[in-house]
Amino acid sequence: MTKVVNLLCNPLVVFIILLIASIGFYLLKNIRLAKYFLGGSIVWILVAGASPVPQLLIYELEKQFPVFEQRPTLKLVSPINILVLGSGNSQDMALPPSMRLSYVASARVVEGLRIYRLVKESRFIGSGNSLKKQTTIAEVHTLAALELGVKKSDTLQNRSPANTDEEILAYKRRFGTKGTLILVTNAYHMPRAVMLCKKHGVKVIPAPTGYWIKNEPNRSLFNFSPSPEKLEMMHRALHEYLGLIQVYFMD
Repeated sequence: MTKVVNLLCNPLVVFIILLIASIGFYLLKNIRLAKYFLGGSIVWILVAGASPVPQLLIYELEKQFPVFEQRPTLKLVSPINILVLGSGNSQDMALPPSMRLSYVASARVVEGLRIYRLVKESRFIGSGNSLKKQTTIAEVHTLAALELGVKKSDTLQNRSPANTDEEILAYKRRFGTKGTLILVTNAYHMPRAVMLCKKHGVKVIPAPTGYWIKNEPNRSLFNFSPSPEKLEMMHRALHEYLGLIQVYFMD
């Protein structure tokens, strides 16, 4: 996905563009178009930041795959690899690796650790590069996993991939398609990750984590309360739906 398209997935960027367009048309004495763009900017920010729409969009992504559970009917063939997809981290070396993980990365690493403890003879694979040639995402994920109890002999790293597509391809090149791949990523990102696996002929067991929409007692899943979290949900949802379209048309 291009940087421009990714930028336009940000609802605040869209709001600012509409607002600037409104001001521009006002200065050009085109009051009619100025009103349209101003009204559009207001409607857009209300939809993205106060309506249930972001929650609904995220929910449709998150509900597609169940949480990973070790069941007697689940046949796992060795080697059993737990691939934790890359996400953000800090380069603040004063902090231990587990504290350098972003909130997205924390959810993924913790789920990878849960599955590692649940599934005997499994291996934890950190994935992701560093755009600034610093400590890679794969290294930080793995160091955090070691801190939290994973054996060093059970860890592996793919340090070159820059995005999900590259992560799946890097895994396939290194490990092939035999054995069992348990894929860990955020629930809203899992549909696109699984679609990429199918495109590249990699069989995968989804292990979604980091759920945004959760069933809470006496609380509706969807609401009209304004919140910055909804803006972030809209951002992530737009990014994923556009990404799904891109993967669908991928050669």
